[in-house]
Amino acid sequence: MGHTPGPWTPHGWGDNDYEIHAAEGTVCNVPGFDDDTAESDMAEHNARLIAAAPELLAALNQVLDVLTLRMDWQSIPGLEDAVELATEAINKAEGRSE
Repeated sequence: MGHTPGPWTPHGWGDNDYEIHAAEGTVCNVPGFDDDTAESDMAEHNARLIAAAPELLAALNQVLDVLTLRMDWQSIPGLEDAVELATEAINKAEGRSE
């Protein structure tokens, strides 16, 4: 595994700024916005999405395994497209694509 092991958790600090923490320390910082516009909540949403990344990647790998097995014995419309999308997302997350 090339990334910091999960779980990751978002922690707010300052002016809508967030840090993503793991057991091994800070994973990244998510800067906030200094105004009261609709974008001011965006940093929190971004932080939550980033913090969910390890669990999302693990879940997507499991889903891909199940979908691939399903493809071996039954043709379902859209299944090949779903497998392709999942594979591309995993490859992107693991640095095997641009």
